[in-house]
Amino acid sequence: MSNSSIDISIMLSTQFHDLRRAALSPNLFPIDLMDETVIRDKMNEIHGNINLKVYRIHFAPEQSVYEKLQLEFFSSLDAYETWFDTHAYILEGSSGPTLCDIQLFSTLVRLPLVYATLFRVSYKALNESTYPNLCLFVKRMYDNLPNIQAVVEIRGILTNYYTSFALTTKDGKKTVPMAPVCLIERNESNGPPLRE
Repeated sequence: MSNSSIDISIMLSTQFHDLRRAALSPNLFPIDLMDETVIRDKMNEIHGNINLKVYRIHFAPEQSVYEKLQLEFFSSLDAYETWFDTHAYILEGSSGPTLCDIQLFSTLVRLPLVYATLFRVSYKALNESTYPNLCLFVKRMYDNLPNIQAVVEIRGILTNYYTSFALTTKDGKKTVPMAPVCLIERNESNGPPLRE
């Protein structure tokens, strides 16, 4: 038994592998194609340097720690930006997305929505001029990975984070911001229209 998000992701991708519909759900943990240790090591790297780092930035106890964590986080993004100059996916030799790609995608899609503003992960902006390859990666994952559009709900992301972490107004209400222009195209499940 484990409550590790990495272990749970791997379990869902392996133990329930036979229940997936191959056409609709790619093999995200392809141990038949590559060493499991390689996949796990990369997942741990992404988890520590990207996924958890945004929370460590948000809860930094002092300015110097906050600034150090920001530089580390964006250094990691810079490395992935360079990687995607010559690769479509995170794992060397992968012909399709893996759990590693899902891990990176999940943080990148939230970065301009909530992490940059609410968590103050703001040293650089995630946009097409600063990180063109990462933006292309996010779009590619969103447009091409089966079922991903059904679970990425922009309005839901904003509502969840801004009602969980944001300060309340004088009358006790929590304000959920309008969605910024986003890396992914708007669809009806994303809620109210995005700024045009």
